[in-house]
Amino acid sequence: MLVGSYVAAVGYLYRLGRRGVDVRAEGSPAEEAEQRPRHPRVRSMGLLALALAGIAVGSSVLVAASERVIAQVGISDTAFGLSILALAVSIEELARELPSAARGRADITYGNVVGSVLAFFLFNAGVIALVRPIAVPVEALATPMLLVAVTLVVVTVSISRRSVARWVGGVLLGLYVAFVRSLFA
Repeated sequence: MLVGSYVAAVGYLYRLGRRGVDVRAEGSPAEEAEQRPRHPRVRSMGLLALALAGIAVGSSVLVAASERVIAQVGISDTAFGLSILALAVSIEELARELPSAARGRADITYGNVVGSVLAFFLFNAGVIALVRPIAVPVEALATPMLLVAVTLVVVTVSISRRSVARWVGGVLLGLYVAFVRSLFA
C-alpha cells in the first residue's frame, strides 16, 4: 500500500507539472527561472553522480557511527532514530533546500520538502516493510505521535492557504523541540 501510494503520488505530481502547475516565491515573476544561466548538462550530471556517491558513503558512515553512539550513550534505538539520526539525515535535506530558498526558488524548496516526505513515509517505509515488517515500539505511540499529528495539521492548514509564513516556521521549530524533548523525558 505504501509503495503504491508513493507511485500514485508521483504520478499525480507529474500530471500537475505537465499541466503547468508550479510553485513560485511570492512576488517573483514566472520568467525569472528562464533568465538564470544554464550549466552544461555533463557538468550537472557529474555533480549529481558525485552527490549520490557522497550520500551513499555518508549513509554507511552514519549507520556505523550511530551504532557506536547508541552503545556508548545508552539511549534506546527508537529515541536515537527519532531524534539524533533523523536530525542528521535532515541536515542533508536542509543543505539542499536552503540555497534555493535563499535565492527565492520556492518551487525547488517546496518540491524537495514534499518529495522527501512522500519518499520517506511512503516509498522508504514501504520498501523496508516489504523486506521486513516494522514493529512499532510502544514509546513511539504516545506523546511523539501526538506531536506528529499536531505538526501534520499545522502544515496542512498552512499549505492549504498557499503560504508558509515565517511564524509558521517558528511554530514548526517549537513543535520539533517539543518532539525531541518528549523522546528523552
